[in-house]
Amino acid sequence: MRDDESGKYALSLKLHHLSQMQPIVGRIRKAAALPLQQLADRLHESCHLCILDGAQLAVLAQAHPSTRRICLKFDESQAFDPIDTCSGSLLLSRLTDEERKAILKQSSTYAARSVRKKKELRDKILSLQTLEIHQETSQIIEGIEDFCGIIGSPSTFWASISVARVPRHNRPAVPPAREIHKAMAVCITAISSKLGIGAEV
Repeated sequence: MRDDESGKYALSLKLHHLSQMQPIVGRIRKAAALPLQQLADRLHESCHLCILDGAQLAVLAQAHPSTRRICLKFDESQAFDPIDTCSGSLLLSRLTDEERKAILKQSSTYAARSVRKKKELRDKILSLQTLEIHQETSQIIEGIEDFCGIIGSPSTFWASISVARVPRHNRPAVPPAREIHKAMAVCITAISSKLGIGAEV
């Protein structure tokens, strides 16, 4: 929100830090635990549950398939600049203009971009507003293809699940995008049902 006297932006109540969101964070983690593990086992890929924590993207939970030796693991509650991630971009698209501006203003990555690149990023984020599942090449780890899906509603919270598709030359084969989209839709519906909210997918 914008302070009329100082002209500065501050995060709204929606974007309080995780320490002030523990009840809902606990509910999200619990609801996502089984569906996220089932998704990881179905696709043989690492899956992550993320939420915006202030101006950062935080990893709340993760699941890894038992069939894979190579998995993409992060420390839980590890934070990233949201504009560098597939999930972060999708979550930013669900915020109000003021909330989004407040987060971008705090991003060193965004600040370092040219005026043209900043506009391209803003346009990209806005283009995701009607998407439930988004796919893009990882900006953090070379060779990874990221798929992310949205969970929540404007009146509750926003969270995302993501699948990191790792290239490989042995079995099991890399799942095609359409299979990942279908499996993610099932996962999102299951989590939303456990939380008592409507799934967008």
